[in-house]
Amino acid sequence: MQWQTITFDTLDSTNLEAKRMIQSQTAAQSLHGTVITAESQTGGKGRLGRAWESPKGTGLWFTAIIEPHTTLAEASLYSFAAALSVAEAISQTTDLEPKLKWPNDVLLNGRKLCGILLELIPYSKTAYYLAIGIGINVYQAKEDFPPDLQEKAISLAMASNQHVDRMTLLDAILEQLQKNCTLLETQGFAPVREQWIAQSAIIGREVSVQQYGIPLYTGIAEDIAIDGSLLVRTVDGLQTVTAADVSLRSQDGNYSF
Repeated sequence: MQWQTITFDTLDSTNLEAKRMIQSQTAAQSLHGTVITAESQTGGKGRLGRAWESPKGTGLWFTAIIEPHTTLAEASLYSFAAALSVAEAISQTTDLEPKLKWPNDVLLNGRKLCGILLELIPYSKTAYYLAIGIGINVYQAKEDFPPDLQEKAISLAMASNQHVDRMTLLDAILEQLQKNCTLLETQGFAPVREQWIAQSAIIGREVSVQQYGIPLYTGIAEDIAIDGSLLVRTVDGLQTVTAADVSLRSQDGNYSF
């Protein structure tokens, strides 16, 4: 696959632009391998409709469009491949070692560095693309984040004195993304899962599981199932988490995120 990058100065959202492009494509046109980047987003979003702050020139905001070769039920597994690709690329281009948090966050020093939003967008009755939206905080200082995020978010600049070239990082991520998506499609989830767990910030840690802001239970994050679910060991037994917010317990006993 050859990546083809389209760059905008400002967009409402790179994922929304991907959706517009997919829905307006002609039958002879393939968007597989298209990458949409923006210097800033006015309506960036994360999981569950949350806003994603993406001011101009401070981060790497992009969406990669791929036509997956898996079943619909397996489409969500691409978020693991994407998060793993971001962590691997950052490790390659900096002296930092990111960690991964279920289902699709990349952390540094226990704070959120990157969010990933995976959206399935049909372009016919039987075919669809995946829009893999990735937002990485690169140059922000602590005071650049909203007050409620200043203790929760981090940028590459805050974590390291190294200068990070965003286009070099983008190229590294896309290289890893192609590798990991190919791995997922040819060998299944098992090898991606194994590598994801090796860089996990959550396996073996105490977590709180919440849904729509309502706490459900706490327990130990024990494993990732072969379908991508998080397995949490509680006093009532093993729970399977498929869609929820998961917070890590910190040393002071509080839960972050």
